[in-house]
Amino acid sequence: MPWTELAPPAAPAVSLSDLKDHLRLTSNDEDGLVAFYAQAASQVFEAKTRRRLIQRQFRWEQPDFPGVEDDLGIELPFGPVQAAGLVVQYYGTAGSLQTLAGTDYYLDATRLLPRVVLLPFRTFPAVQDDRPNGVQVTFTAGYGPTYQSVPEGMRWAVMLLAAHMYTTRTPVGAAALADVPKTLGYAVDAYKIWGA
Repeated sequence: MPWTELAPPAAPAVSLSDLKDHLRLTSNDEDGLVAFYAQAASQVFEAKTRRRLIQRQFRWEQPDFPGVEDDLGIELPFGPVQAAGLVVQYYGTAGSLQTLAGTDYYLDATRLLPRVVLLPFRTFPAVQDDRPNGVQVTFTAGYGPTYQSVPEGMRWAVMLLAAHMYTTRTPVGAAALADVPKTLGYAVDAYKIWGA
């Protein structure tokens, strides 16, 4: 069940000036490299935690809607997700792309992994057979449009990870892997969605 990022983040999850302060850098000579590590650290944090930091649009595809016996709805791959802009589309049995009426479902954003749930007495429509992307959910995930929207603890974890990348540029072999600070592991694991 693949997902696609429809647009990159409009802003970094940590500010360049905050990260440079953390690294005690006063020169602008390596700003490009520091920004690169900040972006890479954000991507690693998001992959490890199943959270998205800066808001942007995604599309989640699956072959079919959940069965009648499955009352959990369509579980999305990460959070947090905003109800605004949520669109559920599907390929009907004739093969044309259709949009499920927004009055038939709601976003359950109270779970760690949000889900699209049918309202009572509604049913999911039939989907074209053997289509790997038969159901497509377009949604916006993230805490907000700027780094100030990201919770401080998560920004701190991204900053620690970016700083580790900056100071340890060539990790090779078991010895280098052992050098990853435990504080960094704890900082990331504190926000990991282990399962829902």
